[in-house]
Amino acid sequence: MRQYAVLELRLDFRLNLEDRDVARERAEIERSIRCWRLPGRYSKNSISYVILTEETSAELVNRLDLPAIVADDHRRLENYWCNVAPTTGVARYGVNDPFITGIERAWARIRQRRHSDYMRDTQRDGRRTERRVENFPSSTIRKVGVEFPGVRKPPEDTHR
Repeated sequence: MRQYAVLELRLDFRLNLEDRDVARERAEIERSIRCWRLPGRYSKNSISYVILTEETSAELVNRLDLPAIVADDHRRLENYWCNVAPTTGVARYGVNDPFITGIERAWARIRQRRHSDYMRDTQRDGRRTERRVENFPSSTIRKVGVEFPGVRKPPEDTHR
């Protein structure tokens, strides 16, 4: 099982974010991300997303096919950056900044997933299956249930 990572994906567009074509292209990229994300930093022509994923930066960029989108002259995306987001940050507006809020929420989700309530139970059910040879002359193999020595059976007489 791969570890989760918090990535920052920054997209720079040729036109203003409020342009209709840019909004359509941005929505298309958002839909193709397909994992937990929050929009973070904004400027006139760029936006960044905080993404919680099991992918690396290179895998995410290749899956979104961003190099092909940038190479196409008819598209509005001019440049992109994808890197691991910091664990904390400082901004002018403090915790009210969307980027700071996004990275704090993403890292909190990772800490929550590492908690024992979210992990698979490693306890075995007390039985295992072994393949044993029952008859040596005929060499028939069949599966036999074997109990672990540490498992205690309840008493058969419950009225003691």
